[in-house]
Amino acid sequence: MVIVGDEVLLVKNWINAGELSLPGGGTKRHESTRMSAVRELTEEVGITTPESNLVRIGARTKAQRGIKISADYYCVELSEKPRIAKQKLEIQDVLWAPVNEAGAYRLGEDVKFALKRYKPAEQASLL
Repeated sequence: MVIVGDEVLLVKNWINAGELSLPGGGTKRHESTRMSAVRELTEEVGITTPESNLVRIGARTKAQRGIKISADYYCVELSEKPRIAKQKLEIQDVLWAPVNEAGAYRLGEDVKFALKRYKPAEQASLL
């Protein structure tokens, strides 16, 4: 999940065109989930960030098309909106939505899960 200020980056995939989701995907062999998150951000929307900037915000196991999938969720907070270079074969569109208004959009379960666990860096440091 990419956050800039009070906005979250959402993507509309060609596969689930009706729901908004987060950039992400599968982990390749010999790749950590953190490495996978960095790679998927770069591949899907052209955002590059060091692994050290990612904060793990949760994990869950879900069934997708009859297959059990374990997913780790990461967040990166950026100081300004990056240039987006969407991967046209996977991503139909991108949009920045205010975090506190994201519920007004048709969100996929992954987005809902991540947003429930998101704590801004400044807030998390007070805990």
